[in-house]
Amino acid sequence: MHIRRLLRRCLFLAIGGLFLLLLSELSLQCLGAVVPRIDYLLSPPWTRVKSEDADLGHRPSPFFVGHDDWGFRNAEVPESCELLTIGDSMTYGYSAQEGESWPARIQKRLDISLYNMSFGGYGPIEYLQLLKEGLSLQPEAVVLAIFIGNDMSDAYSTVYLKDRGQEFYSKDSAVLSAMAEADRAGLLPDLADRYLYPELEFPRPEEPFSLREWVAENLALWGLLRELRYNLDGSGYKSPFRDDAQARDQFEIASQRMERYAYLGSERDRTTFLPPRAHLLQQDMSDPRIVEGYRILEAVLAEMQKLTTAAGAKFGVIIIPTKHRIYRDLIRKQGGVGSATLLAAVASEEHWTDQLEAFLAERGIPAANSRELIQKALLEQRKPYPDSEDAHPNGIGYAAMADAAEAMVRAVLARDK
Repeated sequence: MHIRRLLRRCLFLAIGGLFLLLLSELSLQCLGAVVPRIDYLLSPPWTRVKSEDADLGHRPSPFFVGHDDWGFRNAEVPESCELLTIGDSMTYGYSAQEGESWPARIQKRLDISLYNMSFGGYGPIEYLQLLKEGLSLQPEAVVLAIFIGNDMSDAYSTVYLKDRGQEFYSKDSAVLSAMAEADRAGLLPDLADRYLYPELEFPRPEEPFSLREWVAENLALWGLLRELRYNLDGSGYKSPFRDDAQARDQFEIASQRMERYAYLGSERDRTTFLPPRAHLLQQDMSDPRIVEGYRILEAVLAEMQKLTTAAGAKFGVIIIPTKHRIYRDLIRKQGGVGSATLLAAVASEEHWTDQLEAFLAERGIPAANSRELIQKALLEQRKPYPDSEDAHPNGIGYAAMADAAEAMVRAVLARDK
């Protein structure tokens, strides 16, 4: 009888404990659905930095470290600003510390009120939407940063594959036919995956179910324990990307990945490049989809100039080159497997840059190209990029961008030096 009573009590405690766990889980799930801040804290760190958005595709989280109430990388959302900057991760300042992005440096140098509306993954269609939202801050000037490395492919993908920015859809049947033919060989995003991750099987095999991953991504109680651990042990979770970011900064690791191109210089200039075919894919001037992406880019620029002028503000552009463009002469000198493809990507980039600069001059849009000053930093052994395959500059590279942009920004703001 004593054993039976003990077993009954244990069963009661187990059922009661399970009930409390289920009630706690349900309560946290409901609380997260009502309070966005709690939902953010309970979400997996690798998903919480952004959320889906109908206008932008994705929008940065306002709860992420260093983001303001709109989700962008600023101290706060002002009532108005003198300068509005728009761009992608190159303008957000990814891989740089807070205060090291080129807009943050411009703000400090010119002592102006500046609002930076930039985030990774954005392209021309998103830039236009950001401008429409940002003009509510009544800026005196707007500066758009164009990253020539992927803005054309982003424009094509957004309009034709993601069904946003449909007003820019081509009416030319020959263009549509040429792009459809190119797509039959593979969609741009799919091809990019194949080139960027050659070590993986394609099509990718379905991964077996992992209870651990399911728990980590779906249970609020697990999220609460994870957040408590981060705060109690002081590790935190600062990176918007995955846990292996530290390893990716090491030349020895990055340069050994499949189909990477490594520039084997001194420790003052060595670096690694993503598969050269991936770089060429996003800039290839012989691809009708990239040609169409460039047409969309010009159309977006014309519309942004029109909207900015109508709002009584000035409009300027800074052109940001790719890492392989900066390293062109060193790549040519070293040679090796992949160098020809990488140099072909540089040739395409120079073609598009020449066309873009001519277009901007024709429309009277002030422009600055940061290529020469970033290249100067490299030649002076002031390393502007990390050792890894990361295509984003480091603090030195972003400083060179700010140097290139400063005179143009002063001009559009009518500020004397």
